[in-house]
Amino acid sequence: MDRKILSWLPRSFKSVRRFVGRSGSLVLGAAAVLVAVGLVLFGPHILYPSVTEEQLRAEKVSGQARFQVENDRYKLQNEARGALLQGLAGLAVLVGAFLGWRQIAVSRESHATDRFIRAIDQMGQKDSSFEITLGGIYGLERVARDSPGDRRSIGEILTAYVRHHSGEFALLDDRSPEDDLMNDRSMQVRLPGVQAALTVLGRGRFTDLALLAEKDVRLLDFRRADLHRADLGDLNFAGSGMSGICLDGADLLKANLSHADMMYASLCEVIANGADFSGVWLHDACCDGGHFYNVSFRRAVLQRTKFSGANLAASDFSGAILVETDLTGANLEEARFDDAFFSKVSADSRTVWPEGFDPEAHGVIFKSD
Repeated sequence: MDRKILSWLPRSFKSVRRFVGRSGSLVLGAAAVLVAVGLVLFGPHILYPSVTEEQLRAEKVSGQARFQVENDRYKLQNEARGALLQGLAGLAVLVGAFLGWRQIAVSRESHATDRFIRAIDQMGQKDSSFEITLGGIYGLERVARDSPGDRRSIGEILTAYVRHHSGEFALLDDRSPEDDLMNDRSMQVRLPGVQAALTVLGRGRFTDLALLAEKDVRLLDFRRADLHRADLGDLNFAGSGMSGICLDGADLLKANLSHADMMYASLCEVIANGADFSGVWLHDACCDGGHFYNVSFRRAVLQRTKFSGANLAASDFSGAILVETDLTGANLEEARFDDAFFSKVSADSRTVWPEGFDPEAHGVIFKSD
């Protein structure tokens, strides 16, 4: 069969279904009108039928009394007809209100779809100004606020955008790409679109929209994204997939990363004071030189995690699993280790322990300086 015919068939079937759907609605509407007319015309006669001659003779009704019976019957039929008309009018009002509400809902959904498409177009324009890109990103946030059904898709789109553009940077000045300083991260700034997408995904208000409360909470997938020096302070990325992510030097002040998968992540010299890392999976992660003051690592998995030279003062490791964890040169002053599991944890003479904590009793291995 010709390919054109094959490609035409699905469209023709859709057209038939739409026609049948419209025809079915018209048939149902016509049937409803006929039923209503029938009720008004014949309903009262069914409720109050005519009295036969045999019935009148049996009841010995004649003369003026017979006329009164017929008059009462007509009066009852008219009252029933009026009641039916009022009921049908009320039903028509309800049906009209329902159809109006449905039309508004359809229009609103269509409007949300148009806004969604426009925002995606803005984000996908090549060589567009960053203002247009930002407009598209924040436009998606507005759609997510107004259209709960699109939140999941918006989350996936924004995280895909972050992953795709996370390695793109601009110089702080007008140096040429050939300049060796281009390789110096201190001379680079993150493109505003990536930062805006991160802000939209992780802002506190956005989580109220239940994007992160979806059944598949790991729809926020930042695996292997390069987000060094990104500003994620006060944002919520609980449960996100972040294995292999680079957050070196990033701002994670008071960020929520609880139960995130951060296996093989790099958080060197990160600023994460007051952040929530409870239940996080930091297997084989590098956190050397990081600032983790007053951070919650409750029930976190810290297997082969490197905290060399990190500031972990006042942090909570209650119930955490520390296996082959590197704490050399780390500051653990006032840290809490209630019910924490230690196995082959390494430290050195520079490691500062909380008062009253006996590292040797927990099997800590001390390395020579």
